[in-house]
Amino acid sequence: MAVFEGLDSRMRGDRLARLNSEFMTAALEPYFCEIAPLLAKSGESVLTAADAAQLEAYKAELPKRVRATRAELETQPDAPLLDFDTAAKLLYRFIDDLHAYAATYASLAVDTHERERWIERYEPKTNAIAAGVSGVRAAIVMMILGAFWIATA
Repeated sequence: MAVFEGLDSRMRGDRLARLNSEFMTAALEPYFCEIAPLLAKSGESVLTAADAAQLEAYKAELPKRVRATRAELETQPDAPLLDFDTAAKLLYRFIDDLHAYAATYASLAVDTHERERWIERYEPKTNAIAAGVSGVRAAIVMMILGAFWIATA
C-alpha cells in the first residue's frame, strides 16, 4: 500500500516490509525450526494419523511456550510486543491449518476415513466495500486513460 502514500513511504516501503519480515523471523525462528521434523519421519512424509498426532501435540504446547517467550520480551525495554503478538497469532493459525492438512493427508493412506464426512466447504469472503472501491477506482482510471487515448488519436 506504500505505493498510494507519499514519496517517503514509497521509498521506504520495501525496507519496511523487509523489517517486518526479519522481525517475525527473528522472534519466531526457534518455532519454525521445530516444525519441519514434525512433517517428515525418516525422510518420509507424514503418512499416518499417529504422525499427524505429533503435530497436534506441538500445537497443544505452543501457546504455553509462546507466552514464556513473550514474558522474556516484556523484560526488555522498547520490545515490539504488538508485532510479536501479531506474529504469534499468525503462527497459531498456521500450525492449526497445517495440522488439519497433515491429518487429512495422513487419512489418504487408508481406504475409508472419518475425514471424508466433512460438511464444511470453503467459501471465499470478500469485503464488498473494498471490492466496490477498487472497482470504481479502476473504472475511473480506465475512463481517464481511454479519454487520453482518444484525445491523442
